[in-house]
Amino acid sequence: AEDVLRQFEEASVHDALQTADSEAYKAFESEVESVASAAASENAEGVRTSSNEAFQAAIDGSYALADTGHIAGAGHMAALQARGWDAAALASMGGPSTAFAHAAALSLYRARAYDARWLTARGETDHAAAMVSDIFAHFEGARAHEGLEAASSEAYEGFEAGLSDLQSAIDSGDSSGIDDAVATIDANLVRGI
Repeated sequence: AEDVLRQFEEASVHDALQTADSEAYKAFESEVESVASAAASENAEGVRTSSNEAFQAAIDGSYALADTGHIAGAGHMAALQARGWDAAALASMGGPSTAFAHAAALSLYRARAYDARWLTARGETDHAAAMVSDIFAHFEGARAHEGLEAASSEAYEGFEAGLSDLQSAIDSGDSSGIDDAVATIDANLVRGI
């Protein structure tokens, strides 16, 4: 948290955010300081609460800074994906937050399926196909795999079928098939989450 605050204060976005949205600026700095303080006193709940508030302030600030909502939305999605990766790492350690971490990891797969659709629409079919293969590979080795299967076998089977359909649709250039497969993936992951 202290490193984040130091890097923020040295970054060019520091002054830009202060000008664009002083409330988000103050909230972000204050909450990151609170994270550091709560961590130093081993207050896990305080760390969680302040981290979430700092994250929200950063997102609010990004929308104030961006020229369009699309740019800020892309940054927002990237931040959520980063949280999904963090959650997947936490899930591998076990503990009381495992179910939450599994759900967050499944959210990451949702985001990556949409990314694959986006890439395909821009002609990056090889990259999109590789991304779907990576989703499969990551899911097969993840603890969220068993978590989803235990939570809902229907959602588990639907997700895997949707991934298979997405791979086939990308390979054949079937844009409506890609849309259908992404919708299937999304619906089943939401059910599982």
